[in-house]
Amino acid sequence: MNKRKLSGFAKIMFTCMVVTLSVFMFGCKDSVNAPNLGTNNQSNISAVDKQAMTQIAELDSLVASFDPNFNESQSDNYLGKTNNTITPFFVWQHVILTNKTYDFITTGDTVNIGDSVYVKLTKTYQGVLNIAAANQDTLTMPDTIVTKNFTTTVVRQLLFQRVDTTSNPMHNWKLLGVSLVAGGTNTGNFQINSLTLTFTSNDSTITITDPTNFFIKRSDGWKWGHNCAEFQTDDSVTVAVEVYSAYADTDFVTLTYGANYFGMYRHKVKLNLISETASGNGYLRVYQRTFNVRNNRGYFSAVINALTRQSIYDDSAPVESNTWGLPYKVGH
Repeated sequence: MNKRKLSGFAKIMFTCMVVTLSVFMFGCKDSVNAPNLGTNNQSNISAVDKQAMTQIAELDSLVASFDPNFNESQSDNYLGKTNNTITPFFVWQHVILTNKTYDFITTGDTVNIGDSVYVKLTKTYQGVLNIAAANQDTLTMPDTIVTKNFTTTVVRQLLFQRVDTTSNPMHNWKLLGVSLVAGGTNTGNFQINSLTLTFTSNDSTITITDPTNFFIKRSDGWKWGHNCAEFQTDDSVTVAVEVYSAYADTDFVTLTYGANYFGMYRHKVKLNLISETASGNGYLRVYQRTFNVRNNRGYFSAVINALTRQSIYDDSAPVESNTWGLPYKVGH
């Protein structure tokens, strides 16, 4: 953990930051689960085919939309004054991807046209949590930036299908679906249990409890599911997140969304605590907020980031976080 003092100009700039809350609507239709693909078997997939599937995933806008929203910036994160030993005014994280692995799972000893390949994508990031804070709760602007280093790992699943056997491997594979993203720091004391979306337009509700097995259809030819996360401008959705915590203090749950591939148009808001119940040796808490969509057209990801209160309010406590990422589409 490091601290550094803010200059007078920086203090003034902090007080002038205001986030424009452009928000969104999820229009998921159904929970989509992948078929049973058996055990891990990479030996029957050639290096050329693995490279082709990797490149297809890297170029896919729905897959690529997670990182620009996971890696935040200072200007997105005006979250209001709070009162504690240190007084946080702004909270944002900067992450650098340090490792990425693709694990391939097939159904049998060969992969023929029409067969599926399941790919587990694991990413590890080195991060810095930045907290612009005051050391006295009587101050009206931050005088210190607290920085905390952390390591976090997230996982998502991809489902491919062999569609041809041409000499161009990129033409031989189709990305059928992508799952949500889930992960966090290495802790058993704190985790997101579920995400519930309630749509104002038709009063329908979807609850997701297993994010890496909740697949969003990427190809119209995939019989297992439907298009998901289709946004309509000016509609609204209520996002409710259930968090389990072993700590008595309430948590710090935010939603970062709207950033395009270049990190532009990113927004971040804090969810409100609406309920708390005892559960075993800890607590189940639900955080909620309603949003309206006014995004540009394209593919995006909404990133839910839950941190323990100590991570934000205690300048010596380690970072404990849990993250889910939900890809979505705006426009046609």
